[in-house]
Amino acid sequence: MAAVLERGVDLSIANVSRTNSALGRSLERIASGQRVRRAADDPAGLGVAVNLSTTELATRRAMKNMNDGVSLIHIAESAATSTVDLLQRMRELAIQSSSESLGDDNRGAVQEEYGGLLTEIDRVAEAAEYNGISLANGGRAGIVVHVGAGSGVSHRINVELGDLRTSSLLIDSTSVSTVSLAQTALDGIDGALDTVNSVRSGLGASHSRLISALHHAETYRNNLTAARSRIQDADMGHETSRMVMQSLRQASGMTALRGGLRSLEASRGLLASAGSSGGGSGFGVAAGGGVPAYEKGDFPEDLI
Repeated sequence: MAAVLERGVDLSIANVSRTNSALGRSLERIASGQRVRRAADDPAGLGVAVNLSTTELATRRAMKNMNDGVSLIHIAESAATSTVDLLQRMRELAIQSSSESLGDDNRGAVQEEYGGLLTEIDRVAEAAEYNGISLANGGRAGIVVHVGAGSGVSHRINVELGDLRTSSLLIDSTSVSTVSLAQTALDGIDGALDTVNSVRSGLGASHSRLISALHHAETYRNNLTAARSRIQDADMGHETSRMVMQSLRQASGMTALRGGLRSLEASRGLLASAGSSGGGSGFGVAAGGGVPAYEKGDFPEDLI
């Protein structure tokens, strides 16, 4: 009888231990909000979740690159816009100086303003920069913006930059000091305007590409986050129901364990009593030799 009770107590302890482990896992998942926190939880799922998380982080960084590229284009385009305004004013002056009705003194004043506008175009070209990168003086033909999570060519957008200096626009030696020079300057200014407009068109195309890539990356990142969440995040409803179930099992298991320990103690008491009263029958010897003496600490009392 005592051996059967001992085996029952051992099974109860094992069942309570397993229930406590399952309850601990449910509590951990509820507290962290994650179903997969280590490889043992879901080896394959963890690998997929890590890859998705890596791609998501890279996409976030690429989105910042695209925003930086958009800011850079805005600065470059502002320099081109200012250059167009200056060229248009220079063309007005060339038209004015091309008329023989203009006196020499007045033409001299026009030439002074014209020369100042040429200097201003060069200043704008030299001053246009982003984070130390020159954008309009010919120092760089273009820049590459990394817009994806990978390393291939499809993950990069090239932004072409222009050279807006008067020497590159072929107007640095133009003048409106005479009628003939002013008429010649008109052709040069028209060519410069075509060049600057071409630069602006390229910048606008790159801007549109970056904005489109940014919108795509935002949608892509959201889908990556959702996919990783479906794999790694805990189902709170499911985990809560499991926690309640394991709590009930823990309570019933503890009740059974307490009952088993009481029965075992009662059985040991009966054996000890029978052994002391019937010393000549051999019953006490069997009790003393066949039944182990359980003492305090043999069972985890914190489970009781």
